[in-house]
Amino acid sequence: MLKRKAIIVFGTTFALILASGAALAQVGVFQADPPPAVVASGDILDEPEPPSTTTTEAPPETSTTTTTTHAPKETTTTTTTTEVRDEEPPRLEITSPDSGAVTNRSHILIKGVTEPGAKVSIGDQRVEVGEEGHWRIEVKLREGRNEIVVVARDAAGNTSEASIVVVYEKKKDVRFTAKQKFEVSMEEKPYEVFWGTAPPGSGIVARSEYGVEDARANDDGKWELKLRLNELPPNTKIKINVSSTTGGEKTFSFKWVPERDEYEFVAHQKKGMNVEPWDVFYGKGEPGTTVWVGSEYGEARTEINKDGRWEVKVWFEGAPVGEEFRVVVESSRDDRVVFGFTLTEREQEKEFTANQKYGVSDDAEVWDKFWGTATPGATVWIVSDFGSKEVTTGENGEWAAKVYFNDVPIGEPFDVVVESSDGGRKVFTFVWLGVGGDQ
Repeated sequence: MLKRKAIIVFGTTFALILASGAALAQVGVFQADPPPAVVASGDILDEPEPPSTTTTEAPPETSTTTTTTHAPKETTTTTTTTEVRDEEPPRLEITSPDSGAVTNRSHILIKGVTEPGAKVSIGDQRVEVGEEGHWRIEVKLREGRNEIVVVARDAAGNTSEASIVVVYEKKKDVRFTAKQKFEVSMEEKPYEVFWGTAPPGSGIVARSEYGVEDARANDDGKWELKLRLNELPPNTKIKINVSSTTGGEKTFSFKWVPERDEYEFVAHQKKGMNVEPWDVFYGKGEPGTTVWVGSEYGEARTEINKDGRWEVKVWFEGAPVGEEFRVVVESSRDDRVVFGFTLTEREQEKEFTANQKYGVSDDAEVWDKFWGTATPGATVWIVSDFGSKEVTTGENGEWAAKVYFNDVPIGEPFDVVVESSDGGRKVFTFVWLGVGGDQ
């Protein structure tokens, strides 16, 4: 009974193994190992026969070749722009006024040149610059020394600075004074020139029976006018009255001598005002003629030399300060000319200075401007071989002169000497380049 059970168990196990082998054979090649024998305890079984083997060949391997075609690479052109930063400061130049200028005006116009398109500022005032780079700004001054700083800024943000010093001296009281140029004229047509001082804005009138002319004192208290006497008969001496609307007048004599008299008597005064009590008088006349110069404070005499010239220095001892008095010049030929002289206070003395505006010109009309300071009332002479001028400093010690030069050689510098009666002296040079600079 036990033996039969064992056989049944084996058979069942074998059947399972066969079934499992058949399933594996469908997948691929498989070699089934013989199953272990199941032995009942105490029984010895015969070794079973090995199962049959079924071989199924796998399908042949398939080789797949993949070909990859790459698209051409895109070509990219890169342009690199390197920006060069402008770091150069703009050009900046102050053309007017000159540093150290003295003025009695409370405002002054500053002019200059810079880079076109830049902006120029002085303090909180700012202006745009024109196409040619010119600029101007009016500045209010405080009394005394003013340092004016100008800043220019270009489009790139670069800046330049320039500065000048301007001295503002408040206007002092200006009194009326008047002087004449010729007294005796030998010009083709008769005229006389008068100049002097008066309170700023004063009206000045020169009046005679042959003509009237007026002018107005400028902000510096200076005035000048030209009186034409077209109907004046030759060799006729007349009186000309010069007066101011704010008070003050003076009478002059004038004579027109169209046909030159070699020995016509002429007298001039060098100063008119001085901190020292003296003045110099000079002129022309017939050789051998005696000339007297006198006043209530002093007198002198001389004789006209063989060249027809005379000159004499007169001291005025005891003259009052600040009061004009008469000085009469007479000759032994019955000529007579009257001048005025004022002794000024010494504390009004100023250091001599002289300035030149250009020094070079290419204009058809050749001239230059000179200005500066000297003792009030001092005479300043601007002298050259091609033109000269004489001026008198005002009460504030300032002087200015425009000097014309005639028959000037092209391209040859020449000296212009500026001297004052109080001992000042300075030498400048001037050169004319010809009209338009074409030498």
